[in-house]
Amino acid sequence: MTGNEHILKDGVQIVSRTNLKSIITFVNPEFIEASGFSEAELMGAPHNILRHPEMPPAAFADLWEKMKAGQPWSGMVKNRRKNGDHYWVEASVTPEKVDGQIVSFLSVRHKPTRDQVAGAEALYRDVNAGKASLKVSGWKARLGGLSLASKIAAASTLIILICLSAMILFTQSHSKASLDQIMLDNLHTENKLVISMIESYNRSLEKAATQLSNLFNAQFASEFSLDEAQTVEVAGKPTPLLKYGGLVLNGNFGLVDRFTADSGGAVATLFARKGDDFVRVSTSLKKEDGSRAVGTPLDRAHPAYAKLLAGQPFVGKASLFGHEYMTRYAPVKDAGGKVIAALFVGLDFSEQFLALKAQIKDIKIGQTGYVYVLDSGKNKGTLIIHPAKEGKNILNAKDASGNAFISEMLDKKQGVIRYPWINKELGDTSAREKIVVYDQFPAWNWVIGSGSYVDEFTAESTRIAWMILIAGFLAVVILAFFLFMLSKRLVARPLARVIDNMNEIAQGNYYATIPAGQADEIGQVFSALKAMQTKLGFSVAETNRVAQDSLRIKTALDN
Repeated sequence: MTGNEHILKDGVQIVSRTNLKSIITFVNPEFIEASGFSEAELMGAPHNILRHPEMPPAAFADLWEKMKAGQPWSGMVKNRRKNGDHYWVEASVTPEKVDGQIVSFLSVRHKPTRDQVAGAEALYRDVNAGKASLKVSGWKARLGGLSLASKIAAASTLIILICLSAMILFTQSHSKASLDQIMLDNLHTENKLVISMIESYNRSLEKAATQLSNLFNAQFASEFSLDEAQTVEVAGKPTPLLKYGGLVLNGNFGLVDRFTADSGGAVATLFARKGDDFVRVSTSLKKEDGSRAVGTPLDRAHPAYAKLLAGQPFVGKASLFGHEYMTRYAPVKDAGGKVIAALFVGLDFSEQFLALKAQIKDIKIGQTGYVYVLDSGKNKGTLIIHPAKEGKNILNAKDASGNAFISEMLDKKQGVIRYPWINKELGDTSAREKIVVYDQFPAWNWVIGSGSYVDEFTAESTRIAWMILIAGFLAVVILAFFLFMLSKRLVARPLARVIDNMNEIAQGNYYATIPAGQADEIGQVFSALKAMQTKLGFSVAETNRVAQDSLRIKTALDN
């Protein structure tokens, strides 16, 4: 091979015919000129006499695959000339049939553009190097093998699926936002109802404790006196002498016990001031072991302490020795207005407290949601009310992502929190998103949370979305089937008839019946095909007449 390219003339058309064994049976003058061979050398020779060694075998394999299937082939071909030069053509090859049987192959070639040549050279070079392939594979090949009806049905189905999916996503997103707000509103409402219930209960207890405190205070009509210089030993500890109308109250349990008996179980305590402390000198409150809780000062961190120093009463809940009390502390002043003692009354509501806890634990939110209560005071993080972990301290508890959500709730005391949670005590095995609305009840140092898993609120929305998706999918399948059948009837079948008619014309049958009468685009194709058939038939007939006249004249001249 010389490597020199022979450039074809513009507008040249190279034509040849080969038999089924690829033996050349006809060539036109342009073919002879381009190849450099003589007509005698070409006629009866195998067509691969023109094959250039740089042409990929895969290109000819594809050509013969199409020929055997009775289909036309087109592509770029690099041919060799007799002198070793080469020339490029854009070739079209089609099988020639007689009575439906392939009898030969017709080839028509013309001059390609330089861009086509450059592209073909690069592609064939990569194919020969194993870097590229002429075969179309994957989804493109599968798509190319589909019928027109299938493609129309598939494209329509895809468009409908995209629209349906977008509609479902939009609907679900919108409904999720609406459900999310409804969920939050429900949780806020539930939490407020629980807090309102506790507030109402607390007010009734405070009122009862205040009434009992007034009854206890009414027993002391005379003035109290305190002598810090004298001490009386109570429970083994020195306490300042506290008197009421000359009656020493230190270690005197008659008054407090009588009040407890008369009040039906309310406890009472007398405090004597010692410096800035208030020391218990008499009480009817007993510890777990049955001994009286005397001789100890009131904790300065207790909210009643500052109130008493300021000469003000204090009412509040307290947990004392395994019992729940609503307490009231009342300051006692001397003639000069100085606080010298304090009177305490405690209403034991332990049984009612258990009933309150049970009532709160019975509240169900969604399927598994519940209300729980955290201590935000002295025992910060302890679960006061919880269906599974009551009494445990979970201050350092972390959710499935490592966030210390309990600590965050107790610090903020009010808000909404979402967190992934696995509640193993209730049978959970994997993390699910939980949402909790929480608020504080300062009077009892409580933070009350109402929460549930998000998927329990959105389950109905998800179920409806799946129903829409399934129904939509079934509708799309049915629609795709009808589109396929309709496309096959209105497009594919008429086009198949067009192809049959064109094949008849290609084989020289200019008299085949072509349907007419349709006014749509397919009808217009048939009309154009009929016009082409008539024109070609006329041209062939005219050519035959001219040829016969020429033959008659030649015969006459020869004679």
